[in-house]
Amino acid sequence: MKRSTHMASWLARLVASATVVLISPHAFAAGTDAGTTISNQAQVDYAVGGAAQTFILSDPAGNSVPGAGQGTATTFVVDNRVDFSLVESGLAGHTPVTPGQNGEFVQFTLQNTGNSTQDFRLVASNLLAAFGPVNGLTDTEDDMSALTVYVDNDANGLDTGIDQAFVDELAEDGSVDIYVVANADLTLANGDIANINLQAVVADAGAAGLGADTQDDVGNADTAGIDVVFAEGGSLGDGILDAQDGFTVSSAALSITKTATLISDPFNNTTNPKAIPGAVVEYVITVSNATGGSAADNIVITDTLSADITVVDDFFGASGEVQIDNNGAVSTCSQEADVDSCQIVAGALSLGATGAPISVAATGTLTITFRVTIN
Repeated sequence: MKRSTHMASWLARLVASATVVLISPHAFAAGTDAGTTISNQAQVDYAVGGAAQTFILSDPAGNSVPGAGQGTATTFVVDNRVDFSLVESGLAGHTPVTPGQNGEFVQFTLQNTGNSTQDFRLVASNLLAAFGPVNGLTDTEDDMSALTVYVDNDANGLDTGIDQAFVDELAEDGSVDIYVVANADLTLANGDIANINLQAVVADAGAAGLGADTQDDVGNADTAGIDVVFAEGGSLGDGILDAQDGFTVSSAALSITKTATLISDPFNNTTNPKAIPGAVVEYVITVSNATGGSAADNIVITDTLSADITVVDDFFGASGEVQIDNNGAVSTCSQEADVDSCQIVAGALSLGATGAPISVAATGTLTITFRVTIN
């Protein structure tokens, strides 16, 4: 009985005087690099009968031999937490383009918030209206063409001559700008919306060029090596993120009308005139850009006149056979082939082929007025 009591007392004092110490060369914290070896070894100090004993260091399989150098540290390797973000950047909202304009772009930024260097494969595509609004704008099923991805891996801005189509060796906490460059075909019209999707797929780093798509180890037992966990967006994921942006088309929207109004005839004068020989007719050609989002430039209007009519000379003043009203700015020009904006040669009126170029501003209207007599 005395021996049993003595043993119980010894164990009680051992527990009471024991101190456990962790010896670790790495502090484990969020963001620790994948592949980092975490090594810890516990130490127990104790006394027996009031006499301090030599400490004992831990071992994964157990160690009872006291003293330094005994036992083995417990180690594990930090796994790869794949985490990243992909967002629209650059312009706030859609990029404006005009039909026939090439090489315009939308911009995205990808940031690697995981704990390992990664490559990323990128895929750009046109979206359909069914996807829903992007930046508040719904696609009108009018696509941009020649979508091409360029990545600013060297942080010197967009350079289509050297930039690659994938994200290469993006370090932890690193970010990179991505450009989707596209062409606006001439078939696009004012007000068209072309929404774009950019998809980023995480890929293996460490080798030249784009690595293979990274595979995760969800559902598999932990190994001694580096396992992969897809955690983009703060929860278990699939290693894929999408972001959207788009283009808005701004163009002229021209309509042209031509009216003929009887002014007078030789017998009725201006009262109920008839279209008889000698009658005067006023032509008005109207070019409207009322619903346009951009100016229409370098306008040229041609009108081949019948041989049965003759333009009235100087109706709008000396050498002023034609009046031009460009959104309130009124001028006249002659029918002679000179340096002004209009001429009538061999019975054909042309406006804008000579002289200063003519533009019709967005929402503007161009009106051309001249009079003829019936032969």
